Amino acid sequence: MQTVTAAQIPTLVTQTVSYNENLAKARETMKIHEALQMAEHMKATKKITMAGAKHGNADTSHQGTSGISTCKTEVKVTYSAQNCSLDSSTDAVSLGNVDEQNTDKIVLSTTDDQHGILTVTALSKGTVTGTLQASSNTEGACITGGADFDGASNQANALFSKVEPKAHTFKNTAIPLSKEGDSSKCPDDATQSVGHQYKHTTLARAICNTRKAELPSFTPLHRQELNQLVRNTQLIQALADLDNPGAEVPTGEAAKQTLVHKFFGATPEIFKQRITDTIDKTKIDIKIRNTAIKKAPFELAGTADGVTVLAYYLGKAEAEKAQLSDSQEKLKQSENTEKRR
Repeated sequence: MQTVTAAQIPTLVTQTVSYNENLAKARETMKIHEALQMAEHMKATKKITMAGAKHGNADTSHQGTSGISTCKTEVKVTYSAQNCSLDSSTDAVSLGNVDEQNTDKIVLSTTDDQHGILTVTALSKGTVTGTLQASSNTEGACITGGADFDGASNQANALFSKVEPKAHTFKNTAIPLSKEGDSSKCPDDATQSVGHQYKHTTLARAICNTRKAELPSFTPLHRQELNQLVRNTQLIQALADLDNPGAEVPTGEAAKQTLVHKFFGATPEIFKQRITDTIDKTKIDIKIRNTAIKKAPFELAGTADGVTVLAYYLGKAEAEKAQLSDSQEKLKQSENTEKRR
């Protein structure tokens, strides 16, 4: 059983490497699309802040016109979407709203404009002369001293500019996470096309493959169910060679079952008692050349201590065999002597 188990380990290693490589590719694709969505998110101009209004009295000229008064301010543009989904109908997105194992689609958003657009409006009222001062209530506005905007009074003189972002609209696209017409398969991906990593289907396929991926696992033969051993081709071949070297390996289900039952017992209870518990619970406890070794057989397999123990028992068996042969030879000689008398 240990030999067959060891022979299956390279397959497990190969499967695990492939599993990790596929997950790494899927993660790379997801990070690419995360960056794309963040770029769309950052396009959503939501806030304009103006500060530091500074009045200039008839101190500016523009294309031949002189004596122009100014009201200068600094404009700060803040890019932040109202919510992470860019979907106005879902302002409270939380992890609890997302069922990553069962959802059948993802929603991606794109903006309607390639570049943000700002609207600038110049506003003035009354006679704007003399020394004005910055408004305390309206960023970027210049007002006559003592006549600030207060939300109620209708002021007579004011000069200011108003900067507003043009509202963005977003196109939401639902991307199915399975192949059209067959929910058991992942969507196709045109891997040969230019820039396929940026396509929605590539992201959908990466998510689908990640959800379907199962971490390779391995169970030693002595811990498997008895009926599983019947389906292990390598084990059946090994048992056939032990039972009748050179004979044909059984192919029928009944013949395989008979072979397995012959070596390991006919019921799960017998198999557990005779094989599983013996291997897992019985420990080799021996001292060889002042080195104490106390481990289960499977723990020793493939280790230096395992080689030492195996050599010890093989040597011991050969010594006992030689001793028995010597005793038999002496007994035979003694019998011949008695006969001659």
